[in-house]
Amino acid sequence: MMNNIEVLPNEILLRCFQYLDAYEIFYSFNQLNYRFNQLIKSIPLYVDFRNTGNKLFFEQICDPVIKNQIYSLI
Repeated sequence: MMNNIEVLPNEILLRCFQYLDAYEIFYSFNQLNYRFNQLIKSIPLYVDFRNTGNKLFFEQICDPVIKNQIYSLI
């Protein structure tokens, strides 16, 4: 029985990330470990600022590497 998301292959994680917006991804997986940080920096991000007023999230999104991953902004 698998009970650790970290053992899933990248392909499955990327598929799961497609159902989340950028805030949910950052809140749940950012700074978890090096692997997740690299995955976040390699996927297109859907950013919806209506869901959050979090200053830390805004600063993370403004990172030059992350900023280039944004494909939708509301």
